Amino acid sequence: MLLTFRYVLNGGGLLLNKKIIGRLVLGVTLLNFIILLLFLGCTNANKHIDKPPISNPLTQYKQDIVNPINNFVFLTKEVKMDPNCVESRSSRCESLLMSTASGLVMTSDDQSVMILTAGHFCDASGLPPSLSPTIVGIADDSPRELSMVAIDEDNDLCMLIGPKYEDEWFDDTIVAEKMPKIGESVIAVAAPNSIGGPGLRLVFDGRFSGCTNRMCLFTIPATFGSSGGGIYNEEGELLSIVMAVTHNFENATLAPSHEALKNFISQIDAAIDIY
Repeated sequence: MLLTFRYVLNGGGLLLNKKIIGRLVLGVTLLNFIILLLFLGCTNANKHIDKPPISNPLTQYKQDIVNPINNFVFLTKEVKMDPNCVESRSSRCESLLMSTASGLVMTSDDQSVMILTAGHFCDASGLPPSLSPTIVGIADDSPRELSMVAIDEDNDLCMLIGPKYEDEWFDDTIVAEKMPKIGESVIAVAAPNSIGGPGLRLVFDGRFSGCTNRMCLFTIPATFGSSGGGIYNEEGELLSIVMAVTHNFENATLAPSHEALKNFISQIDAAIDIY
Protein backbone atom coordinates (compact mmCIF):
# COMPACT_ATOMS: atom_id res chain seq x y z
CA MET A 1 0.00 0.00 0.00
CA LEU A 2 1.65 3.24 -1.14
CA LEU A 3 0.82 6.30 0.92
CA THR A 4 1.36 9.52 -0.97
CA PHE A 5 -0.46 12.30 0.84
CA ARG A 6 -0.55 14.15 4.13
CA TYR A 7 -3.96 14.60 5.75
CA VAL A 8 -5.06 16.98 8.46
CA LEU A 9 -8.24 16.49 10.45
CA ASN A 10 -9.97 19.82 10.82
CA GLY A 11 -13.58 20.38 11.78
CA GLY A 12 -14.49 16.77 11.09
CA GLY A 13 -13.07 16.63 7.57
CA LEU A 14 -9.87 15.54 5.92
CA LEU A 15 -7.88 18.26 4.20
CA LEU A 16 -5.52 17.21 1.42
CA ASN A 17 -1.99 18.52 1.02
CA LYS A 18 -0.41 17.26 -2.24
CA LYS A 19 3.04 16.72 -0.81
CA ILE A 20 4.32 13.22 -1.35
CA ILE A 21 5.41 11.61 1.92
CA GLY A 22 5.71 8.14 3.35
CA ARG A 23 3.21 8.59 6.13
CA LEU A 24 0.16 10.60 6.95
CA VAL A 25 -0.53 12.76 9.97
CA LEU A 26 -3.84 13.95 11.29
CA GLY A 27 -3.61 16.76 13.82
CA VAL A 28 -6.30 18.12 16.08
CA THR A 29 -6.61 19.68 19.52
CA LEU A 30 -5.65 17.80 22.68
CA LEU A 31 -8.16 15.43 24.27
CA ASN A 32 -9.81 16.90 27.40
CA PHE A 33 -12.07 14.96 29.71
CA ILE A 34 -14.47 16.30 32.34
CA ILE A 35 -13.80 13.49 34.80
CA LEU A 36 -10.40 12.56 36.16
CA LEU A 37 -8.86 9.93 33.95
CA LEU A 38 -5.76 7.87 34.15
CA PHE A 39 -4.34 7.59 30.65
CA LEU A 40 -2.98 4.23 29.68
CA GLY A 41 -0.16 2.94 27.54
CA CYS A 42 2.55 4.99 29.20
CA THR A 43 4.49 2.50 31.29
CA ASN A 44 8.06 3.60 31.69
CA ALA A 45 10.97 1.18 31.45
CA ASN A 46 14.70 1.43 31.09
CA LYS A 47 15.58 -1.68 29.14
CA HIS A 48 15.45 -2.77 25.55
CA ILE A 49 13.21 -5.75 24.82
CA ASP A 50 13.89 -8.54 22.38
CA LYS A 51 11.13 -9.37 19.94
CA PRO A 52 11.92 -12.74 18.33
CA PRO A 53 9.39 -13.97 15.78
CA ILE A 54 7.56 -17.09 16.91
CA SER A 55 5.11 -19.06 14.79
CA ASN A 56 1.63 -19.32 16.34
CA PRO A 57 -0.97 -21.30 14.34
CA LEU A 58 -4.54 -20.02 14.32
CA THR A 59 -5.84 -23.41 15.40
CA GLN A 60 -4.75 -22.74 18.97
CA TYR A 61 -7.15 -19.80 19.29
CA LYS A 62 -10.75 -20.00 20.50
CA GLN A 63 -12.53 -20.21 17.18
CA ASP A 64 -15.50 -17.89 17.80
CA ILE A 65 -13.10 -15.04 18.63
CA VAL A 66 -10.17 -16.09 16.45
CA ASN A 67 -10.03 -12.77 14.59
CA PRO A 68 -9.75 -10.50 17.68
CA ILE A 69 -7.04 -12.77 19.07
CA ASN A 70 -5.09 -13.21 15.83
CA ASN A 71 -5.26 -9.49 14.98
CA PHE A 72 -3.94 -8.34 18.36
CA VAL A 73 -0.78 -6.20 18.23
CA PHE A 74 1.62 -5.56 21.12
CA LEU A 75 3.17 -2.10 20.70
CA THR A 76 6.37 -0.57 22.04
CA LYS A 77 7.69 2.98 21.70
CA GLU A 78 11.44 3.46 21.90
CA VAL A 79 13.96 6.27 21.44
CA LYS A 80 17.70 6.17 20.87
CA MET A 81 19.64 7.50 23.82
CA ASP A 82 21.74 9.51 21.38
CA PRO A 83 19.97 10.18 18.04
CA ASN A 84 23.28 11.24 16.46
CA CYS A 85 25.17 8.04 17.24
CA VAL A 86 26.71 6.18 14.32
CA GLU A 87 28.44 3.21 15.95
CA SER A 88 26.01 0.34 16.35
CA ARG A 89 28.02 -1.07 19.26
CA SER A 90 28.10 2.17 21.18
CA SER A 91 25.98 2.29 24.33
CA ARG A 92 24.75 5.68 23.16
CA CYS A 93 23.01 3.93 20.27
CA GLU A 94 20.95 1.73 22.53
CA SER A 95 17.21 2.29 22.53
CA LEU A 96 15.25 3.28 25.62
CA LEU A 97 11.82 1.70 26.01
CA MET A 98 9.46 4.57 26.76
CA SER A 99 6.06 2.89 26.85
CA THR A 100 3.94 0.02 25.63
CA ALA A 101 0.39 -0.19 24.37
CA SER A 102 -2.06 -2.47 22.62
CA GLY A 103 -3.54 -2.38 19.14
CA LEU A 104 -5.22 -4.42 16.44
CA VAL A 105 -4.85 -5.08 12.73
CA MET A 106 -7.76 -3.35 11.00
CA THR A 107 -6.91 -4.49 7.49
CA SER A 108 -4.00 -5.64 5.34
CA ASP A 109 -2.93 -6.25 1.77
CA ASP A 110 -0.01 -8.18 0.30
CA GLN A 111 2.55 -5.65 1.47
CA SER A 112 1.26 -3.79 4.53
CA VAL A 113 -0.87 -3.89 7.65
CA MET A 114 -2.98 -1.06 9.08
CA ILE A 115 -3.00 -1.05 12.88
CA LEU A 116 -5.44 0.84 15.13
CA THR A 117 -4.40 2.03 18.59
CA ALA A 118 -4.89 4.89 21.05
CA GLY A 119 -3.98 8.40 19.97
CA HIS A 120 -2.08 9.29 23.13
CA PHE A 121 0.35 6.43 22.51
CA CYS A 122 1.22 7.83 19.06
CA ASP A 123 1.58 11.40 20.32
CA ALA A 124 5.22 12.52 20.54
CA SER A 125 4.58 16.17 21.35
CA GLY A 126 6.14 15.90 24.81
CA LEU A 127 9.53 14.79 23.48
CA PRO A 128 12.42 17.11 22.60
CA PRO A 129 12.61 17.80 18.84
CA SER A 130 15.90 15.92 18.64
CA LEU A 131 14.27 12.66 19.74
CA SER A 132 12.18 10.78 17.22
CA PRO A 133 10.47 7.74 18.76
CA THR A 134 10.29 4.43 16.97
CA ILE A 135 7.08 2.42 17.28
CA VAL A 136 7.41 -1.35 16.95
CA GLY A 137 4.40 -3.63 16.64
CA ILE A 138 4.38 -7.37 17.27
CA ALA A 139 1.60 -8.73 15.06
CA ASP A 140 1.24 -12.46 14.41
CA ASP A 141 4.16 -12.78 16.85
CA SER A 142 6.57 -10.98 14.50
CA PRO A 143 7.98 -7.48 15.17
CA ARG A 144 7.95 -4.69 12.60
CA GLU A 145 8.58 -0.95 12.65
CA LEU A 146 5.46 1.16 12.20
CA SER A 147 4.73 4.67 10.93
CA MET A 148 1.79 6.88 11.79
CA VAL A 149 -0.93 7.23 9.19
CA ALA A 150 -3.49 9.31 11.06
CA ILE A 151 -4.29 10.62 14.53
CA ASP A 152 -7.49 12.06 15.97
CA GLU A 153 -6.48 13.53 19.32
CA ASP A 154 -10.01 14.66 20.18
CA ASN A 155 -11.21 11.06 20.19
CA ASP A 156 -7.88 9.42 21.09
CA LEU A 157 -7.55 7.32 17.94
CA CYS A 158 -4.46 6.55 15.87
CA MET A 159 -3.80 4.48 12.74
CA LEU A 160 -0.36 3.02 12.04
CA ILE A 161 1.08 1.23 9.02
CA GLY A 162 3.84 -1.34 8.74
CA PRO A 163 5.08 -4.16 6.51
CA LYS A 164 3.20 -7.44 6.15
CA TYR A 165 5.35 -10.54 5.96
CA GLU A 166 4.87 -13.21 3.35
CA ASP A 167 3.61 -15.97 5.65
CA GLU A 168 1.14 -13.80 7.60
CA TRP A 169 -2.63 -13.90 7.37
CA PHE A 170 -5.14 -11.43 8.82
CA ASP A 171 -8.85 -11.12 8.27
CA ASP A 172 -10.20 -7.56 8.12
CA THR A 173 -11.57 -6.38 11.45
CA ILE A 174 -15.31 -5.84 11.15
CA VAL A 175 -16.72 -2.79 12.93
CA ALA A 176 -20.07 -3.57 14.56
CA GLU A 177 -23.13 -1.91 13.04
CA LYS A 178 -24.42 -0.88 16.47
CA MET A 179 -23.55 -1.01 20.14
CA PRO A 180 -24.83 -3.86 22.31
CA LYS A 181 -27.51 -3.46 24.94
CA ILE A 182 -26.38 -2.35 28.38
CA GLY A 183 -25.33 -5.41 30.33
CA GLU A 184 -24.41 -7.52 27.31
CA SER A 185 -21.06 -9.31 27.35
CA VAL A 186 -17.96 -7.95 25.60
CA ILE A 187 -14.32 -8.97 25.42
CA ALA A 188 -11.10 -7.00 25.17
CA VAL A 189 -7.66 -8.13 23.99
CA ALA A 190 -4.85 -6.06 25.49
CA ALA A 191 -1.42 -6.07 27.12
CA PRO A 192 -1.78 -4.42 30.57
CA ASN A 193 1.39 -3.57 32.46
CA SER A 194 3.43 -4.48 29.37
CA ILE A 195 2.39 -8.13 29.66
CA GLY A 196 2.62 -8.93 26.00
CA GLY A 197 4.82 -10.37 23.32
CA PRO A 198 5.24 -13.44 21.13
CA GLY A 199 2.90 -16.25 22.12
CA LEU A 200 0.80 -14.15 24.51
CA ARG A 201 -2.83 -13.04 24.12
CA LEU A 202 -4.59 -11.64 27.19
CA VAL A 203 -8.38 -11.76 26.74
CA PHE A 204 -10.67 -10.02 29.24
CA ASP A 205 -14.40 -10.37 29.82
CA GLY A 206 -16.64 -7.43 30.63
CA ARG A 207 -20.01 -5.79 30.10
CA PHE A 208 -21.20 -2.84 28.08
CA SER A 209 -22.30 -0.02 30.39
CA GLY A 210 -23.58 2.67 28.01
CA CYS A 211 -22.33 5.79 26.20
CA THR A 212 -22.37 9.55 26.50
CA ASN A 213 -22.04 11.78 23.45
CA ARG A 214 -18.23 11.63 23.73
CA MET A 215 -17.30 8.20 25.04
CA CYS A 216 -18.51 4.75 26.04
CA LEU A 217 -18.03 2.82 29.27
CA PHE A 218 -17.27 -0.86 29.76
CA THR A 219 -16.65 -2.89 32.91
CA ILE A 220 -13.38 -4.32 31.61
CA PRO A 221 -10.21 -4.49 33.74
CA ALA A 222 -7.49 -2.27 32.29
CA THR A 223 -4.39 -0.37 33.34
CA PHE A 224 -1.17 1.05 31.87
CA GLY A 225 -0.43 -0.70 28.58
CA SER A 226 -4.06 -1.62 27.86
CA SER A 227 -4.55 1.49 25.73
CA GLY A 228 -5.56 0.70 22.16
CA GLY A 229 -6.73 -2.82 22.92
CA GLY A 230 -9.79 -3.78 20.89
CA ILE A 231 -13.19 -4.14 22.56
CA TYR A 232 -15.48 -6.59 20.76
CA ASN A 233 -19.05 -7.88 20.94
CA GLU A 234 -19.88 -11.57 21.24
CA GLU A 235 -19.63 -11.97 17.46
CA GLY A 236 -16.04 -10.67 17.45
CA GLU A 237 -17.01 -7.34 15.85
CA LEU A 238 -15.13 -4.22 16.95
CA LEU A 239 -17.02 -1.82 19.23
CA SER A 240 -14.21 0.53 20.27
CA ILE A 241 -10.74 0.50 21.86
CA VAL A 242 -9.48 0.97 25.41
CA MET A 243 -8.76 4.64 26.01
CA ALA A 244 -8.61 5.28 29.77
CA VAL A 245 -9.84 4.11 33.14
CA THR A 246 -11.52 6.02 35.93
CA HIS A 247 -9.20 7.14 38.70
CA ASN A 248 -8.52 4.54 41.41
CA PHE A 249 -10.93 2.02 39.87
CA GLU A 250 -9.45 0.09 36.99
CA ASN A 251 -12.55 -1.96 36.12
CA ALA A 252 -14.43 0.96 34.59
CA THR A 253 -12.85 1.42 31.17
CA LEU A 254 -13.52 4.39 28.93
CA ALA A 255 -13.48 4.15 25.14
CA PRO A 256 -14.03 6.46 22.15
CA SER A 257 -17.62 6.59 21.00
CA HIS A 258 -18.72 4.11 18.36
CA GLU A 259 -19.55 6.92 15.95
CA ALA A 260 -16.13 8.53 16.42
CA LEU A 261 -14.44 5.22 15.63
CA LYS A 262 -16.52 4.64 12.50
CA ASN A 263 -15.94 8.21 11.29
CA PHE A 264 -12.19 7.95 11.84
CA ILE A 265 -11.91 4.74 9.85
CA SER A 266 -14.24 5.90 7.07
CA GLN A 267 -12.29 9.15 6.59
CA ILE A 268 -9.01 7.25 6.25
CA ASP A 269 -10.62 4.75 3.89
CA ALA A 270 -12.04 7.55 1.76
CA ALA A 271 -8.64 9.21 1.57
CA ILE A 272 -6.37 6.25 0.84
CA ASP A 273 -8.70 3.28 0.19
CA ILE A 274 -7.56 0.92 2.94
CA TYR A 275 -10.30 -1.66 2.23
